[in-house]
Amino acid sequence: MFSVYFRSVSRGCRAVSGLVLLCWLMLPSLAAAVDVPDRLKAAYLYNFAKLTYWPGPDTSDEGPASQLIICSLASEELTQALKEVADKPVQGRTVQVVGLGLKSRADFCQMVFIDAHHARSWFRYAHQQRPGQLLVGESEDFIEQGGIVRFYLERDKLRFEISLENASRAGVQISSRLLKLARVRGGKP
Repeated sequence: MFSVYFRSVSRGCRAVSGLVLLCWLMLPSLAAAVDVPDRLKAAYLYNFAKLTYWPGPDTSDEGPASQLIICSLASEELTQALKEVADKPVQGRTVQVVGLGLKSRADFCQMVFIDAHHARSWFRYAHQQRPGQLLVGESEDFIEQGGIVRFYLERDKLRFEISLENASRAGVQISSRLLKLARVRGGKP
């Protein structure tokens, strides 16, 4: 009787051990996503746009200089939340929000938000960051991959860090007001 009990306990322990192992393997990908309401992220992104200075007016064929194009490679919910703030002007320009697919061109975007789910693939497809493009993301290695602003959680609060080195390389200037609120990497604010 005891041997039957121990065999069933042993099977149960193996099942629980397997479940724990599966959760442990998934933990890094779950931790990479910043789980906060999409409207809050959209509000941050809008304020990043207000406090970032891009080089000269865009005179390319992709869009007029009077528009600021924010692109989103994220959930439909976040893209919709961004579209809700799009009617507000930024530095005298109208904001246009464009949802991107993984293989979409993004060279016409002044700002690109890439969620944690898409970041690794985004950089794997070797999207070239064009001069004057602010890349914002939330994956743990986003800054190391070339991103400029990265969301992270600290004590259940949404925070962000900024790489001055990557911003300089991209040719964008971040307002000192924004830098005071950020964890700054790659230089002094």
